[in-house]
Amino acid sequence: MRMAIISIIGLGMLGGCMTCTHRQAYDSLGVESCLETTGSQRSGVTAILIGPELDLGWGQLATRIHNAGFANVLRGSTLQMPWLADQAKIRFQHDADARFVLIGYDMGTVAIRELYNDLNTAGLTVDHVVYLDPWTTVTRRPLPPTVAVTVVRSHGWTQGLFPGADDRIVAGVGHFDLPTHEEAVATITGCLSHT
Repeated sequence: MRMAIISIIGLGMLGGCMTCTHRQAYDSLGVESCLETTGSQRSGVTAILIGPELDLGWGQLATRIHNAGFANVLRGSTLQMPWLADQAKIRFQHDADARFVLIGYDMGTVAIRELYNDLNTAGLTVDHVVYLDPWTTVTRRPLPPTVAVTVVRSHGWTQGLFPGADDRIVAGVGHFDLPTHEEAVATITGCLSHT
């Protein structure tokens, strides 16, 4: 089943995958080896995605994350941030070992920063924050060094400087294509796998 999922979505990074069809794309991310992630480990990770109110295709990212074996995916717009925070808290009430990865796109990066504060105050563990084409206002309030931060930028997106973050540029990709580009999806699922 696991290899079938990998074949379907074309991401060769989630299993014992020295023969993955997209191994070159995975290697280009700078990760030395594929990570074994069990189903039970994946079920303990919740991905929360926040993007702009108008979904111009970025919502497909939630489906790709889900297809990669991460069943707990919450997605909404900046206006739905309070609801997403409540959903995360409910998840934590049912599983005290739950881990969270926050993924913000465009204006959603500002909401993700606020969501981090809300969850941290409630005692929930946020392991990783991923910013896709972040707004510069996010840099004014950096996250604590205990949280891993990954920045993925489309070609030409120069807003924001994130010292200490894993900063990646997806060359030749425009802003609206970034969330579903194979390299961006591989980076995000890699962050989820390392949680």
